[in-house]
Amino acid sequence: MKKLLVLFLSLLLSTSAFLFVGCGYVDNGEAEKSVVTIAMPDGAPVLAAYKLLKNVENLHGHPVKYKIVSGVTEIATGIAKGEVDIAVMPVNVAAKFYNKGTDIKLLSVNVFGCLYMVGKTPLSNGAEDLKGKVLVNIGQGASPDITMKLILDSNDIPYEVSSNPIDGKVALRYVSAAPEAIALLASGKADYAVLGEPAATNATKKLGANIVMDLQDVWNGIVGENSFTQAGVVVAKSVYNDNGLIRLLLKELEGNKGYILQDSENVLATIQEKGSALNATFDENVLGRCNLGCRRASVIKTAIENYFTAVYEYDPTFIGGKLPDDGFYYM
Repeated sequence: MKKLLVLFLSLLLSTSAFLFVGCGYVDNGEAEKSVVTIAMPDGAPVLAAYKLLKNVENLHGHPVKYKIVSGVTEIATGIAKGEVDIAVMPVNVAAKFYNKGTDIKLLSVNVFGCLYMVGKTPLSNGAEDLKGKVLVNIGQGASPDITMKLILDSNDIPYEVSSNPIDGKVALRYVSAAPEAIALLASGKADYAVLGEPAATNATKKLGANIVMDLQDVWNGIVGENSFTQAGVVVAKSVYNDNGLIRLLLKELEGNKGYILQDSENVLATIQEKGSALNATFDENVLGRCNLGCRRASVIKTAIENYFTAVYEYDPTFIGGKLPDDGFYYM
């Protein structure tokens, strides 16, 4: 009887082992975890995740894959298809996707504005000196445009879309990318340009111009302190319930600003190796003007909502037609 029992148990164990191997199971003490994909649009958002990009290949047991893409539309599509788990993106775009039904949560704000006005002539009287000048802006209807319009309106300065100067008004001219704006400045067809870093610094070096206005500084003076919440990190449903992963992710994001400043000489080579098309000098001045940081979205919810409320008045579609509800914020 004992011999039969031993034989039966041996057969059972052999069969179980066969079944586990057939299902791809590897007994290494822990089941293999899925790959986590982190995506970000090229530009300043890449800098917000620099410490991750350079050092982190595994988060809480999950292998990490990075994707640097040309725009946020590709990121949204990736999240919807389950191909992107974590993303750096403009906060207003995250709100828009959320309001359209994309299952994401805003974890943190990591870029507090990197928009600057560049020109050869200082603005001795602030925005008032823009009257009668041509101001070229990138991204009509996007953050740089809405930010500039709020500043002009708050100073009761009229403006009109035009390629030529207009007496008593600011002539707003739009282009799709920074090189076009810099070319207009160089040719004298524009007097000032609104650019993001590192393009703003590139323009000053190329043209012998200066940064004449810090747009987020002016914005904060109008809307409220630290309310220029430009870009942050969102987490998809595939990961936002994984507390261990989120904890480690936040640790890396919180240490990013100090780390990137210490590693400034290696920034360009690192991000290019990961797929960035940026080509700029990232010294402490440029990185400082990128206003990097990491604040939990749930902690600064009021500042984020102040930003949303201000831009909503110009274009409700900018945030998806309404302020996102509390479910938008990772708690």
